[in-house]
Amino acid sequence: MQAFDEWKSWYESHAEPADPIEGASLYYEPVHGFFYYEVFPGGVLYIDHFATDDYQYLFGKAREIARHLGCREVTTQTFHPAKAYAMH
Repeated sequence: MQAFDEWKSWYESHAEPADPIEGASLYYEPVHGFFYYEVFPGGVLYIDHFATDDYQYLFGKAREIARHLGCREVTTQTFHPAKAYAMH
């Protein structure tokens, strides 16, 4: 388990500052990491700044949030290598 600040520091050391887009919400689990998200027009759940030790698990949580909010899809984008998002 890690405090949010530890996850955030790890992410920032591998990728970029973890500053969420305006209006974003935070999903965080001490065991598996965090991501910020926002619902974009048309029912798209956008994930921003994603750090985890279990990508499939945390992305599953994003899909649950999307269903709960009535979104039709989940999306993200990256300019960094995968090691920036998945702690081993």
